Amino acid sequence: MKSKHIIAITALAFASLTSCTSVLDKDDLTAVSEKATWNSEILSTAFWINATKIICRHLVVIILNIVMRVTEVVILFMVD
Repeated sequence: MKSKHIIAITALAFASLTSCTSVLDKDDLTAVSEKATWNSEILSTAFWINATKIICRHLVVIILNIVMRVTEVVILFMVD
């Protein structure tokens, strides 16, 4: 009886050490291919809207940083 448990535990231990690369290494299943994006008017429009939003956010951050730097320089000149 003990030998059956030892064999079962050993088999389970070896099974747990095997890799699961085929299960875990999957491509993004929600990704849309480049060809499908540009062949669909809806997907290409959505892409450009999203890209424009990202660019606008970055431009706002850049402009705010410039305004903050200019304000710091003006304040420094006013103090002197």
